[in-house]
Amino acid sequence: MVAVVAVTEGLDLGLLATPRGRAACPWLTRHLAAAPWWRLPCGPAPYEPSNLATAFTGRGRGHHGCYSYWRIRGDDGGPPAVLTSGDVRQPWLWVWRELAGLRIAVLNVQLTYPPTPLDGVLLAYLMQQTLRYAYPPGFEHEMRRRGLRYGHDVSVFYRGEPAASFRDRVLAVARYQLETALAVGRGHDLLIVNLTVADRLSHFLWHELAAPGAAEPAVLAGYAFVDRALAALDDLAGTDPLLVLSEIGFGPLVRFESLNRALAAAGFCHDDPNGEAVSPRTRAREAVQGSHGIVLAAPGSDPTLRQEVIGCLLEARAEDGARLVAAALPREEVYDGPALAEAPDIVVIPADPARPPGGDPRWARHVNRHLQTGWHRDDGFVLVRGGRAVADTARPASLESIAPTIAALAGRDAPSWCAPVLAHR
Repeated sequence: MVAVVAVTEGLDLGLLATPRGRAACPWLTRHLAAAPWWRLPCGPAPYEPSNLATAFTGRGRGHHGCYSYWRIRGDDGGPPAVLTSGDVRQPWLWVWRELAGLRIAVLNVQLTYPPTPLDGVLLAYLMQQTLRYAYPPGFEHEMRRRGLRYGHDVSVFYRGEPAASFRDRVLAVARYQLETALAVGRGHDLLIVNLTVADRLSHFLWHELAAPGAAEPAVLAGYAFVDRALAALDDLAGTDPLLVLSEIGFGPLVRFESLNRALAAAGFCHDDPNGEAVSPRTRAREAVQGSHGIVLAAPGSDPTLRQEVIGCLLEARAEDGARLVAAALPREEVYDGPALAEAPDIVVIPADPARPPGGDPRWARHVNRHLQTGWHRDDGFVLVRGGRAVADTARPASLESIAPTIAALAGRDAPSWCAPVLAHR
């Protein structure tokens, strides 16, 4: 038996509450009715890497310093670099001294590449193809010896192919990940696994949910897979606790809105249309996707610039006249901590969550954002099976409460600085 933490990335409470969602997810439907669970606000910019860094360090973005998959600012005006495990400024819970002596397995969690030492096994989440993704070094060879074929999300990108083909390839990778998690989890005291299949299918195939008379939407096939995975992980846990976490919700995407266009119209942004060159005349431009932010040029040298850009954003309208932004906030009103300087200078709350900021256009093209029909929502959840709730389930939980709760479910005390736990053994 092993305590288990399963991230069901992007599983949406609204869809789970529909007849189709309940039919696809009988295990989760049953436990949402019986086990303690909490809503999990996950804004202001709902995004996987930054939210999981908060959930698994117990510290907010202003402390761990990760606001996207990429750094907010590139060096010398170049494109922002991909974040690595070395960019996470706070220790992951699996190396907390309070958990010393526990054997821990971690699979597919963002911002863990290159893998770093722990007492157990770590299979990193990759942003590019590589043969070295495991700790301890060479564990990939041990997996092959045991007949385990691990799959990485980066090996399957959507290129506009038929939906069924993309669905099948994503589900194949998900099966490899689950089979590896079940095999590796045995012999450990704590297993943490990120099931990314629902998010991956939801981004590109969410529109199928609204198509009348269509065959089973691929998104629901992903939900059904996650539900079967939870049942299998529940069996692995046995009498030990199981914590289920979705660090983002999901919903339809109308389109991504270019804030750079509004900034250019006001004279703040002078990049070329592809975002390939940053003009020295550019004083404000969109930060990388997922950060919902604006980067200013030398903000400290012009105290009025930020307020002028905020005013521009609040007045900005889409081509159909709709407001683009509900709020544009100085970063210190949103985040705090020693890594505040890594945040966008301005944090944007979209007026319509179905029309979020497009982000830096260089990365938007790289991940085929123009093909997406679904996007994240600021509404996740956390459920605990096999633990005793100590927090009021009528009140939302926080991402910072996840790490200390995992420690408590593993039978350990959390560090004194942590947020209150939601449940313990």
